[in-house]
Amino acid sequence: MTSVPVNKILLFLLVFISLFYGLNAPLFDEDEGFYAEGSREMLANNEFVTITANGQQRYDKPPLVFWMVAGSQWLFGAREWAVRLPSVIMSLALILLMCRFSKEYSGVESSGKLVVFFVGSVQLSMISKAAIADATLQFLLVSVMLNLWRFIHHEKKKHLVLAYAAAGLAFLAKGPVAVLIPAGVILIYALRFKEWKLILRLLHLPSLLLFFLIVIPWFYLCYQKVGFFVMEDFFLKHNVGRFTNAMESHGGSWFYYIPVFFLGLIPFAFVHFKTLLQWKAWRSDRLNFFLAAWFILVFVLFSASGTKLPHYILLGYVPLLMMSTGRNTEMEWKGVLFSGIFLVAVFVIAPLAAPRFSDMINDDYVKAVIKGSEEVFDAKYYFVMVALLTLLGVTLFFKSLKNKMMISSLVVILAFNTFFIYYGKIQQEPVKEIALFTREMKEKIVMPNHYLPSFSFYAGRICDIRRPLAGELAFGKITDFKNHKILIIREKYGVGLVRIQKPG
Repeated sequence: MTSVPVNKILLFLLVFISLFYGLNAPLFDEDEGFYAEGSREMLANNEFVTITANGQQRYDKPPLVFWMVAGSQWLFGAREWAVRLPSVIMSLALILLMCRFSKEYSGVESSGKLVVFFVGSVQLSMISKAAIADATLQFLLVSVMLNLWRFIHHEKKKHLVLAYAAAGLAFLAKGPVAVLIPAGVILIYALRFKEWKLILRLLHLPSLLLFFLIVIPWFYLCYQKVGFFVMEDFFLKHNVGRFTNAMESHGGSWFYYIPVFFLGLIPFAFVHFKTLLQWKAWRSDRLNFFLAAWFILVFVLFSASGTKLPHYILLGYVPLLMMSTGRNTEMEWKGVLFSGIFLVAVFVIAPLAAPRFSDMINDDYVKAVIKGSEEVFDAKYYFVMVALLTLLGVTLFFKSLKNKMMISSLVVILAFNTFFIYYGKIQQEPVKEIALFTREMKEKIVMPNHYLPSFSFYAGRICDIRRPLAGELAFGKITDFKNHKILIIREKYGVGLVRIQKPG
């Protein structure tokens, strides 16, 4: 009987932990809650053209991911893992897509390394199973870009058809970024290699028609129901508006994505940074230049955007990972190992240190969260983290450089996901528990300040977002009701369900 190599077992464990560990954790607000609740309302209202959240028309994002999450809920019920399942499927499909391309152009060995880079990086692990649009967009955008490269390389029309089809679906997943990034990369590539005719060859009429056949029907049907509001809300407010202004206080300087890069790609951040520094090597190689242009365009585009969120830059990670697979990175295992030790040490120290600073904080809600952390981060948590930290130390004595990197990334991903499961118990589990408590109540519930869509999802109800009146039930941070006379019905870690006895 043939034994399975250790590195294949480790790779399987890494993929499994990265994509499946924590699928049942409470949904995080606002983004996961938004997609879960929007999809729940689609099913409840039997309405799959317009998009609503808490009964209000919302066109922040187009419908594709809502349809996917609604389909998963219809099949498996309103469960956290069902809401996140479409993202996991898209991430697995992306891994297969990347492996096939990597084998085609770089060989079998590089495909395994690419998988480790992808599922072993903390930010990619988080987004790959989050109930948001990014995993689906990532898969579709990579499909566009790799098929465009295949067309450049082979001049086969089928690759153009596949690229335009994927671009149409990507547009329905997130919007114009699905067109802007491929068009920008092709323009940079044509400028660098003076291939102006390439742009004309890419304007393939049947493929363009396919793109519009995929994109236009939903916009037309939605326009028929809600009028110009869909265009105004989607294109003007949430695309042009997000680029030109910092919406919802999500702004930042031009340097915003530098720390995001180094933290998000732990434990491999310095491996990929070194790849970028070797610009002379990729400047003359056409494929590596194409990949580098893709990463740099994404980095610059979102650095210039008025609205900045950490996950925006993910659209440029895959090409950078592909570039790194072409180098001998195993000798850089120390950087991988010590990045992992740093991160796991933070996961041990941060929950222990937070209560020491509680007296210095004036926000009563933050104090309640810190007090809750002392209860949630228990002895079991610290035992696991210290054990993982010890395993990272033992890794120093392993002989195989490949296994050193694999085990380091495996430990980091296990620690990272464990930390966020525990963090979710503080931030989101109280919302879930109180929402489930209200599920059979007939009374209207009011949220006075800030809407948490996961509450509506778990409660299976629409809430009023306004100032509460005397006698009404209200949900939110207890500090939201400091000017009211209230009766607390249920409270946990700073949030609660209250009865308004006298409005403030």
